[in-house]
Amino acid sequence: MKRLKKKNIDNNKKADKKSASNKKGQPNLEKFNFDNEIIIGVTKIEEPKKEKHKKKKNVGVGRAQPKKEKQVKSEYKKKKTKPNKKIDLEKERKKRRILAFLKGIAIVTLIMGGTLGIALSPLFEVEKLETEGNNKVASEEIINLSEIEIGENIFLVRNNTAINKILKNPYIEEVKINKQLPDKIVIKIKERKPTFYIESEGKYIYINNQGYILEIKENKDELPQILFNSLKSTKLEPGARLAKENLETLGIILRIMEAANGNGIGNLITIIDIVNKNDIKLVMSSERKGNSFGKYNRY
Repeated sequence: MKRLKKKNIDNNKKADKKSASNKKGQPNLEKFNFDNEIIIGVTKIEEPKKEKHKKKKNVGVGRAQPKKEKQVKSEYKKKKTKPNKKIDLEKERKKRRILAFLKGIAIVTLIMGGTLGIALSPLFEVEKLETEGNNKVASEEIINLSEIEIGENIFLVRNNTAINKILKNPYIEEVKINKQLPDKIVIKIKERKPTFYIESEGKYIYINNQGYILEIKENKDELPQILFNSLKSTKLEPGARLAKENLETLGIILRIMEAANGNGIGNLITIIDIVNKNDIKLVMSSERKGNSFGKYNRY
């Protein structure tokens, strides 16, 4: 009991001390509750209400979509369903182009069919075959080489094929085929001319300025004879050409003949002896026969 009394006395003393300190001017640390107390002349200020944040609903798999997304989708569908004038115009243009293309093909096929029908008609069958420019080669030989026949359709005659066949004759240098509608063909010829002959094994080989062998005969024509040191050729037959060495020698002979023609004595030359290239001899007819024309170095 004594102990309890002492504790109460001590607590009272402590309370007196706290009240004394409050009286001296120190602030009271205890909180004042306005809600429980009524003070005259002071208005109660209400605290602002805190807005509760609405929780966003997470859209998961299988859950309903928000209204906004549904509205966007419906608007997008509406836009899709609306007709696009530009696309419609492009489609119409494409259709028109396709129709125009098909019409063009149809017209072309009709025209081609008509032209083929006319071209293959008897109106364009060959009835006349003529040759121009040929002197050495007979016209019948040229027509036979061409293999163009009377009654053949003029449009079916292949020019290149006929030309290659005619060129097999060594005397013919160039060929042109002129179709004159409706039924005439003219074959124009440019011939080679023999300018020299070479004697070999009792036969006479006639050549032109390019060294082509045009003909091999047993009789001799009035042309200058060339005496080569050695005659070389892959084939000594009409249509073949002299070897390179003989062609170089022929080039020297042509220059000599050009000089002789310039001096007016070209037609008098009967033999050109070129066995020795450093001492070329020209044999002439009449008074100048057997005279040496001069010495020529190889070009």
